[in-house]
Amino acid sequence: MKLSDVSIQRPVFVTMMMLALVVLGYFSWTGLSVDMMPDVDFPFTVVQTIYPGASAESMETDVSKKIEDAVNQISGVRHIISQSREGYSLVVVEFNLEKDGMEATNDVREKIAGIRNDLPDDIEEPIVSQYDPTAQPIISIAISGKRTPKDITEIAKNRIKKRLESVKGVGAVNLIGGSEREILISLDPYKMESKQITTSAVHGAIQSANLEIPGGRVDESSREYLVRVMGRLERVVDFENVIVKSTDGVPIYLRDIATVHDTTVEQRSLARLDGKPAVALSIVKQSGANTVEIAEGVDKVLADLAAELPPDIQLTKVEDNSIFIKDSIHEIQFNIGYGMLLAVIVIFLFLLDLRPTIIAGLSIPISLVATFTIMKLLGFTINVLTLLGLSLAVGILIDDAIVVMENIYRHIHLGQKPMQAAFRATKEIGLAVMATTFSIVVVFVPVAFMEGLVGRFFYQFGM
Repeated sequence: MKLSDVSIQRPVFVTMMMLALVVLGYFSWTGLSVDMMPDVDFPFTVVQTIYPGASAESMETDVSKKIEDAVNQISGVRHIISQSREGYSLVVVEFNLEKDGMEATNDVREKIAGIRNDLPDDIEEPIVSQYDPTAQPIISIAISGKRTPKDITEIAKNRIKKRLESVKGVGAVNLIGGSEREILISLDPYKMESKQITTSAVHGAIQSANLEIPGGRVDESSREYLVRVMGRLERVVDFENVIVKSTDGVPIYLRDIATVHDTTVEQRSLARLDGKPAVALSIVKQSGANTVEIAEGVDKVLADLAAELPPDIQLTKVEDNSIFIKDSIHEIQFNIGYGMLLAVIVIFLFLLDLRPTIIAGLSIPISLVATFTIMKLLGFTINVLTLLGLSLAVGILIDDAIVVMENIYRHIHLGQKPMQAAFRATKEIGLAVMATTFSIVVVFVPVAFMEGLVGRFFYQFGM
């Protein structure tokens, strides 16, 4: 066998090659993402459309049916499922597994843009997105304190949320249970009728008064200034003083026909911490991002915020999926190390010789670490399935080493010199060892190329 001959005759060369594999594997390990499951591209595209006030029947005939007919023309469509409810349409398009998810989403987006004029004018722009099961909140943070819900919401939205959005890998930060500021204008229909003022006139007056527009340029010798007309309404009294209409030169103010309240938006979500009202922030990761790295970045930002925020504001992490992932990965890593140790002990008990035990013991970590280079090149991640594959390989790796060493020692006991025994022993069983290895490859390669979504998950395990 050529490989064994080179290994025996050029031990320094082989040693350097193994060290090179270990170094490459180590740096590949540090660059691999850590997640619970492999990153699988799901060929599903979701189209969401909102049509305020429309019935379920109108949503089906005017929106869902037209979208279905449009996307059905795209090549590779397997199934189309739609749901029509009051004011809401959901169309899910499933493509063949061979279809790239991003390409499929772009095709659907183009088709929707092509029929936009055929859809009702009052609908909101349809939202076309690729289905990603990993785009779920991975961390939830509760903000509480001895302040009004409005003040806590302001701090959470303007200070905490913006800082968390800057963490690498964070896709979105959703605010739950907030009480945001709202200027509520309660119109008096009787006063409006007596003064002959319509709701649209009130809306137009407020819109015209609440503007900030460019005012041109002003030249002064060698300088040029940009002028802006600052017309934003900031206080309640500013809204009350808006002139809605003038009758015979007498202005009618908004306060004459309405009451202006500085209040909060009606809550559509609720968050509680230990039974008390709070504001929650749920962090959603980007597709393919490292969950553990995001959690570490969030912890660092929370530590900085704890020192910057007022003392009465408390930040409590109530959910963190990275803890379960780290525990699961750590458990598998422990089992791999435990299995390696037991394999070395069993070898020593059977051979009762330290040198072959060390050789066999080194073959396991070198092979495992070198595998991380291939994982990096193939775009794999450190997850439950890849580590499960590595843990199964521990037992497979040791077999060939034991068989080869045992045959070498048999030739030594027959009176041959170690160098000659190594040559003859490897030549005798080299083909048999390769047959054993390739038989294992034949078993696991079909697992890597299974069809369907299950095959997508088991691809990394089989490889």
